Amino acid sequence: MLPRQLSAGQRKYLRLAHLLFASLWGGGATSMVLIVCLFHPQTAHELLVYSSILFYIDFLIVGPGAGGCFITGFLYARCTPWGFFKYNWIVAKWCANVGFILFGLLWFVPSLESAVTAARALPMEFPLAPESIGTNIWHLVQNLGTALLFAGVLALSVFKPWGKTP
Repeated sequence: MLPRQLSAGQRKYLRLAHLLFASLWGGGATSMVLIVCLFHPQTAHELLVYSSILFYIDFLIVGPGAGGCFITGFLYARCTPWGFFKYNWIVAKWCANVGFILFGLLWFVPSLESAVTAARALPMEFPLAPESIGTNIWHLVQNLGTALLFAGVLALSVFKPWGKTP
């Protein structure tokens, strides 16, 4: 059973965990944007490595970071005076975090898995067609959207722009 309120020391540890998970989320999303911008595969082997790197960063760093933010945010809402729906900016953070997790689980991770599977099906030294640039642009849009969403949630946390809910 969770305590109704956390002590000041417990809140510090919870804040530390929340910031650690947020760092994983933001750092992973930013690194994915940089990989998409800086590397442009020319062969099927390069595409396989590229797609695998994006998949593992998302699966091992970004996803756990977002999930950890969700869990520590839940503990913040449950065990501190902040609450779940007390402030409009907290509601916005909940919507963004849940939306990010659902988008990742239902769309982004499956698209990365299919990219890895498609790259494995090609002969390794097979040159990629110039039309494959569309996939890179789509990955850039997805990853940039994730990084911008993270930046928006971070801004909400820092500036707390909206007051209490009615």
